[in-house]
Amino acid sequence: MVEVVSVLAAFVLVLGFLVWAARRVRRRAGGGSLMNPFDEIWHPTAYHARLEAEARDELAVPAPLPGDDPPVRTRWRAVPPDPQGRSTPR
Repeated sequence: MVEVVSVLAAFVLVLGFLVWAARRVRRRAGGGSLMNPFDEIWHPTAYHARLEAEARDELAVPAPLPGDDPPVRTRWRAVPPDPQGRSTPR
């Protein structure tokens, strides 16, 4: 009986840790490396979307041409000015 209770307690602790880790990662919008193996197994579309977002973030920002406005700074990367004149960053 003690063995069954200890196995169930360990199982509940592991599941509780995974739930806590998933909430923390999604709330802070980072630390994807912690959840990547689990997303790759149980939610492959989220895993592939995260890989594409990371690849897009690593792309170089094109150099401004002479006479262009300075780029708008966002929290993560510089965004070149919008050619249609909209003031919100993409």
